[in-house]
Amino acid sequence: MKDAFFSSEDLTVRFGGLTAVDHLTFEIQQGEIISLIGPNGAGKTTAFNAITGFIKPSEGSMRFFGQDLTGLKPFQIAEHGIVRTFQQTKVFPEVTVEESIRMGAHKIAEKGLMAILVNSHRYQKKEKEVLERSSHTLTFAGLTEKSSGPAKPLSYGAPRLL
Repeated sequence: MKDAFFSSEDLTVRFGGLTAVDHLTFEIQQGEIISLIGPNGAGKTTAFNAITGFIKPSEGSMRFFGQDLTGLKPFQIAEHGIVRTFQQTKVFPEVTVEESIRMGAHKIAEKGLMAILVNSHRYQKKEKEVLERSSHTLTFAGLTEKSSGPAKPLSYGAPRLL
């Protein structure tokens, strides 16, 4: 499983005597989109919570490009781009779709106040990278045509993509 984009090997989550996820093993290759399906109570949310670091697995391991992510905190896993969304969708209704996407790129943006005020070369480079990633994300999500409009009137599926 070392060649996989993301892999889980024998991932197990227990709550006391209850085993919610039992030896979950899978791998995802780069570019693949997969889903985890099952009935209510099957452990899907628990699996996602373990993968994103909200719950520490009882056993097993998770790897991203071969790097072990098991037991890392949610913010550390998020730095690798592995995040989850929640069932209730909340958007900033008056912010444009593009601005919303750009807010999501805050991890790569230049944060120094002085760099921003003097419009440093590094700041300009990071802003260009944010714009490029935002454009790519808008295209990937199929939201390019709606990018200049506010997020509020988007249909149910579009805010989830956003």
